[in-house]
Amino acid sequence: EDIIKKKLENNSITILNPTLTNILNNDTFKLKIEDEIFYVPLWKDISIFSLNNEMIYVKCIPDLPDNINIIKDNNNYNIHININTTLKSILKMPIEINIPNNNIIIPTEHLKIKNYQKIIFNNKGINNLNDQLESISIGSIIAHIYIDFTVSS
Repeated sequence: EDIIKKKLENNSITILNPTLTNILNNDTFKLKIEDEIFYVPLWKDISIFSLNNEMIYVKCIPDLPDNINIIKDNNNYNIHININTTLKSILKMPIEINIPNNNIIIPTEHLKIKNYQKIIFNNKGINNLNDQLESISIGSIIAHIYIDFTVSS
């Protein structure tokens, strides 16, 4: 605990809360500290800068709907979406996933008759960039579908 306190003494931590739109658009945040400007990539979970021999840590904690999570897996950031639906609903219309810049439709005939299923949409998610802002891969959107088979009268 003392080691952590000592390391933080001469350093600062800034927390930003980007939206899913910010992340999918590869937006940057212009952070001004003293007279210096730092461009923070909002899709990275942590960025580290140096100013006057001090470290500046910027942590991005996305502001996401309750049913969406971003999980880093093998250097890819993937979007996980939990979808709760009923048999009656999916028989009437397909499942629609609306996220910024992307509208995904899962036709009923692609679903299985089971309570849980996972459908992966490769290369539809977050653009994973390196430090030189070059695209190295595109993450996936992973739909976790939970179907309630309870029949109400």
